[in-house]
Amino acid sequence: MTEDTKAQEAIAAELEGRVGEFNKELIPLLGKYELGLGASAFVNPNGTIGARPIMFDAKKKEAEPTKEAEAAPAEPAKVVEG
Repeated sequence: MTEDTKAQEAIAAELEGRVGEFNKELIPLLGKYELGLGASAFVNPNGTIGARPIMFDAKKKEAEPTKEAEAAPAEPAKVVEG
């Protein structure tokens, strides 16, 4: 390995550590505020790929009744004698 390769690996490892620490703080915050984080990819004029962050609502919705359940009236329970 050359000095340049070792230096690049050290920089990449340091960046990965910072990203890991950032995620440790970010993920609980997203959960606290019931938000999600995504990205939309695009191609730059120079051919590289970039991304734009997208925030979205991650609030859990209550289960909505299905259309079939709304259309059909509830039938009374049948009593089985044995």
